[in-house]
Amino acid sequence: MTTSTSVSVELSDRLNALVNRYRTSAGVYGFVWNPEDHIIYLDNPSKKTCEYRDPVMNSLAWAKANNLIPDGHGGKAAAAVGDPREFEDAFYGPFVELVDAWDRDIQTAKKTQDAGLAGSVITSQDFSLLEQSVTLGESIDAISPGVLLDFFSDVATPQLKGDWLDLTTGVDYYTNVPEGALPEPTKGLGTAVSIEVPKHAGGVAQTERSQLVLSGSGRDIYAAHVAALGRKRLMRENGLVAAELENATTVIAGVDFGLRAGTPPSSSNYPNDLWQTIIDSFAGSGGTFNGIASKNLAFNEYKNNDYVKGYQNTAVNVSGPDSSGPAPGLDGVTWFRDNAIVSGTKLWAADRDKAGKNFRGPVRSFDITSERTESRETYLKSYLLVKIVDQDFIREVTGVTA
Repeated sequence: MTTSTSVSVELSDRLNALVNRYRTSAGVYGFVWNPEDHIIYLDNPSKKTCEYRDPVMNSLAWAKANNLIPDGHGGKAAAAVGDPREFEDAFYGPFVELVDAWDRDIQTAKKTQDAGLAGSVITSQDFSLLEQSVTLGESIDAISPGVLLDFFSDVATPQLKGDWLDLTTGVDYYTNVPEGALPEPTKGLGTAVSIEVPKHAGGVAQTERSQLVLSGSGRDIYAAHVAALGRKRLMRENGLVAAELENATTVIAGVDFGLRAGTPPSSSNYPNDLWQTIIDSFAGSGGTFNGIASKNLAFNEYKNNDYVKGYQNTAVNVSGPDSSGPAPGLDGVTWFRDNAIVSGTKLWAADRDKAGKNFRGPVRSFDITSERTESRETYLKSYLLVKIVDQDFIREVTGVTA
């Protein structure tokens, strides 16, 4: 421990004793994110199951404290966290004291322009615990490339295998029943969708020599690679949603939103009949049309359709990809535009609450430092299955662009 930080010897000893309970025989410890409570715990990566005993950080509270959850994202879990007043509110136990000391050292370094203190804050081994847990929390709370992970809601799946029950009541009620007679009782109906959540993993490494060679750049190259690994995980998981959308079994013909004819040219197709068909099809099964997913082209052609924006209005600004927002002219419908979707000529309309789920298991992260190979490695493992669980509430719509 460096002497120029305000971290006490007592706190350092407490943290080391806590972490040592999770070290493997090779001296490796890690962190694990629990999908049920969104809390990051200390973890022993050599164990097959996660114990979730010693909490480090509430990832949702950490994201809210750093303004990393956009308005309308994070769902009920984020709302339950409230608004953390301080960065320290996201941490537990001795880690609260560690964050507090870290923050005080940073503020002192800024005020005094003490380069030595600033350097000790960055390099102290006491803070390496905190730096790793913060990186893991950042990658979890979905400041991500792509937006499709929000299209379906998450289901915490710590056991990784089981059945998802798709229940329909099968109940009926009869009118004009003859006196003295009763109808046969109707039985509940339901099907089970088998769920087995696969593992996804990645890692980055740096040799001692490369660290020394690159240290003069003024940037922490290794930390940048670890952050990139987290973003790559989210990009790959986002792609799993795009791939699963292709498994929708009900395909209907759409209309080309951008088709124009005449002088001056005006839109040839009226989209509202398409939306009414989808609304009625979901309502017939007790669902609600509340989500659209497509590439950005379909959204921009739709919102500039004359029937949508109005004939007398000028063209509406073109929107960028990998974002979501209200669908013009469709109450309660959110349109997700994402480059992970391959086809530019179709979209998917869904009841997002009923059509599919993200079955998410734990996320584990750990470092391995080897003196023999003179290298450091960081690994990230996640468990996720994206699955359409009820085909009654999703439609693949073709031909919406030329």
